[in-house]
Amino acid sequence: KSFLESSVLNSTSTEVRLKTVETATFQDVMDSHAVIIGSPVQNANTHPKVQSWINTNWDIMQDLSDKVGAAFVTAGGISAGEELTTTHLTQSMMIFNMIIVGGNDWLTPFGASAVTFEQPFTPDPVGKLYFDKVCYQPKNELIQPMFLQKAFGLGVRVASVTARLHRSC
Repeated sequence: KSFLESSVLNSTSTEVRLKTVETATFQDVMDSHAVIIGSPVQNANTHPKVQSWINTNWDIMQDLSDKVGAAFVTAGGISAGEELTTTHLTQSMMIFNMIIVGGNDWLTPFGASAVTFEQPFTPDPVGKLYFDKVCYQPKNELIQPMFLQKAFGLGVRVASVTARLHRSC
């Protein structure tokens, strides 16, 4: 199981299904209480395959107003479009009237994001270190642990809000 799956499953009685745009269907969305969509940032936008999956497969006539939605992204650099992309994803979900949930604190209001290529978040800094060594992620890890904690917080919050929403029904 992935880090997110393990984290959410340990915090609630939530079932997590991890899908790609190649394997996910709109029926998967319809059968879910919550959907967290992730995308790499490409030119400060949602990756074309992810946006195409939404634009092509989601049925605008379906009511998703009882579903919780959230987003996470990975970006190559700081200020390389991660907030814009997270907002684009949540706006797409809002078109379908989904209930949008941000992260678990003020540092992740739009969802979770990770920087993967710019110092101090590169897995293997080359040359001079501009920050204290503790800032750099361990070798062979693509995502710095701080960003994984933010993803964990988002997953727990989505699971918690979804559980409360469906308990009240």
